[in-house]
Amino acid sequence: MKKFFLILLLWPYALWGLPGGAARDLAHQFDGYAMVGTPWGGLIWSVVGGCRPRTSADLPGDASAPSTATADIARIMEVIRENYPDNVTEQKLRDAALKSMLQLSDPHATLLNPEEYAQLIAKSHALLAVPGIGLELDTTKSGPYPTVLYTIPNSPAHEAGIRSGDLLIAVNGRDSGSFELDQIMEALSGEEGSVVTVAVLSNDSNGRSPKELTLLRRPIAVPNIHSERVAPGIGYIDFSRFTEKSGLEMRMAIAQLMSPGDQLILDLRGNPSGLLEEAVYVASLFLDTDQPIVTIHYRESDELRTSFPKNGPYSRMPLVILVNGNTASASEVLAGALQDHGRAIVIGSKTYGKGSVQQIIKDYPEPGYAVKKTIATYELPSGRSINGEGLETGGLMPNVTVNVTPEMENQIARERRLRMLGMEPANAAPDKALITAIRRLKSHAP
Repeated sequence: MKKFFLILLLWPYALWGLPGGAARDLAHQFDGYAMVGTPWGGLIWSVVGGCRPRTSADLPGDASAPSTATADIARIMEVIRENYPDNVTEQKLRDAALKSMLQLSDPHATLLNPEEYAQLIAKSHALLAVPGIGLELDTTKSGPYPTVLYTIPNSPAHEAGIRSGDLLIAVNGRDSGSFELDQIMEALSGEEGSVVTVAVLSNDSNGRSPKELTLLRRPIAVPNIHSERVAPGIGYIDFSRFTEKSGLEMRMAIAQLMSPGDQLILDLRGNPSGLLEEAVYVASLFLDTDQPIVTIHYRESDELRTSFPKNGPYSRMPLVILVNGNTASASEVLAGALQDHGRAIVIGSKTYGKGSVQQIIKDYPEPGYAVKKTIATYELPSGRSINGEGLETGGLMPNVTVNVTPEMENQIARERRLRMLGMEPANAAPDKALITAIRRLKSHAP
């Protein structure tokens, strides 16, 4: 079931990483990106070996120097221009060639055009309230028009009366049945204060015509954490991503939810990563003094991250962690470190397997563009690597495997999002992994 959450989450923007002087002392790793930035200046600088910006001038070689290889590439581009039935610009051909070269030996490397680079910057902002209209669509149901799955409470869509089951007939006067999926998302997105006009056919319209609504995009608060008691003496915390202050949010949630002697289920399913420093902080809450959490292997040096210099406040709390194939990077570091130290039972399915750090080189090969490349890998306390998505050796294997169908996985993910937004889903599906975790903790209760 494909779903499209039509509000853009913006994540922490001023990010630090890579070894060398003060930069290493203040290191933050964001979703595998090692960057330095200023929130007011819109700049992202990479630091290598010391505290200075990494730019295209630092790259080896003379890009303008002729060679047999560049001549061959130019000839192939000429063949395409002369024979391909549609017009292809030289810029598009060059970009495609550069992306292919970058990805030959590094699956995470790529060339970012100005639009893609701007999107990367936006996703790095430390904002939890973002412009949008606040609805999620399901395009898998029968009929040519996307169906509204739900609207976020207090959002423009919700206040306009749009509800689950309604059909999105048109966006800005254009029939949405003629839209590609990415075009629908783009048309509904926009800057704060801008407007979008939608035509919606209500689920209970009984043959009436669609109603046309003009919605003003505004910041929508998107919670990052949900906590509740799922059984006597068992707390449950769902974490969608590691952002700034996630560690403190976790600590506060535990303090408010749990009592002495309680047991905890931490849900990292679908958590695609975020700030490594926050994942290290959360791991430290459950570990003893100075225990290793992760080693970051750079080309010429290693960096070890350890737990607090004193026992974590919950170092004796019984803990289960839920994971799946979309648990990645910093989330895998957290689950893997606690699994290695015997502090958590990991339940679910094999994780994604992203154990690498990417660096961004701005203004290369020309202003506005950027190159992303891998510069380091993660290693867990036991010495195992989580890197290698889609490979037998990549990712984490849970202690207890619980397999569910992709359809059920998507259904459970949607229901978790609803709960995070403060809504209780109707006719909730049985969550096999959560049920297994509760049974496990009950059977091992003191």
